[in-house]
Amino acid sequence: MVSGVTFNFSEVHASDGVYIWTCWATNGSDNTAGPGSELHASVNYTLYVDTQAPHFINLTYPLNNSNLSASSLDLNWTVLDHIDDELYCNLTLDSVINQSNIISNNDTLVNQTVNNLADGTHYWNITCWDNASNANTSVTGVFNIDTSGPVIQLDNPSNNTWRLNGTNIKFNYTTTDSHLSACKLWSNFNGTWMVNQTQSGVSGVSKNFSNVYLAEGSYIWNVWCNDTLGNSAFSSTNYTLYIDETSPTVSISLSATSVYVSDSVTITCSASDNMDSSPSSSLSSVTKPNGDSSTDLDGTFSDTNDAGTYTVQCSATDQAGNSATASTTFTVLNPSSSSSSGGGSGGSEVVEKETKIIAEASPEQSASIEISNPEELSVSNIEIKVKEVVKNFKITVAKLSSKPDSVEDE
Repeated sequence: MVSGVTFNFSEVHASDGVYIWTCWATNGSDNTAGPGSELHASVNYTLYVDTQAPHFINLTYPLNNSNLSASSLDLNWTVLDHIDDELYCNLTLDSVINQSNIISNNDTLVNQTVNNLADGTHYWNITCWDNASNANTSVTGVFNIDTSGPVIQLDNPSNNTWRLNGTNIKFNYTTTDSHLSACKLWSNFNGTWMVNQTQSGVSGVSKNFSNVYLAEGSYIWNVWCNDTLGNSAFSSTNYTLYIDETSPTVSISLSATSVYVSDSVTITCSASDNMDSSPSSSLSSVTKPNGDSSTDLDGTFSDTNDAGTYTVQCSATDQAGNSATASTTFTVLNPSSSSSSGGGSGGSEVVEKETKIIAEASPEQSASIEISNPEELSVSNIEIKVKEVVKNFKITVAKLSSKPDSVEDE
């Protein structure tokens, strides 16, 4: 050896392990010298010989093919190496390195949090390397994220359905969820919002809750389902169901119960119902004295060419399909050929006249008529007082060409 010149020992073969080495030298030709002639390196050096990659990386959580309902997870693993105590690892999620250079001590559980995981299937693995740059990658694990509750569709009865009876009603629904567990019918059938029935769920298949019997009234219902991951949901809207077993009540209003031939009558049909706030009503028929049915059904009846009794029928239907009818009558009279105001004689002629029909007058309630042509008849209003109740009488006001010689009662 030459002083001050770098020297190396070559062809040294060592198996994997940890070694300590140093150098020692003397200044004697026979390797002997006097006291103080030996030279030692001031520090012992450590050498690691490591030709093997980390031999086992265990994915401990989540377990393979786990189904989870959280969007943030703590993934953890353990790496084993036969020499190195401190290794470095990369976390790869869905083929992309999510976190890198994670210190992972040998044979020690390592935990790393991953946030904002989308619903669906995810793949992950861990790649670790030791200080000798030997690297190894774990198997790829699979886990599923599902943070959404079941999707529920209420099929039947549809919302705001009306039924004639509440016998053996079936409530149909369809639920979609990849981990569906159970479903429950919620309702206020007994006056309190509560669970009515429970059954196991089948995703994508129409199922029903049956054997439900309801009294007349209005009800709300919905279906709640959960999955095995703890997610749950109702259908987005409560549905309303009406049970109506009672027919509507029909009413008929006539503008007059007695008119003269060719006069018109206004017919008004209406209906009320204990459940339906607006049942439909209509004038269904008017039967004339000869038994024929009139086609004049628009509400202002003017098909009064025949004297006699006319029968009016109105019908009504509620939203549940209950129906009812009602009928009434009115009379058509032949007008008198003479004037009710008396007859004139002595050569006077009628210049202008106006006839009015009075439906009813009584001692307590006099009748009043307005003259539509007061300029010609020289009168605008006539009040009629009677001593007893009189119905359906005619008043004719006439203007004569001259004063009659006499007036006669008819």
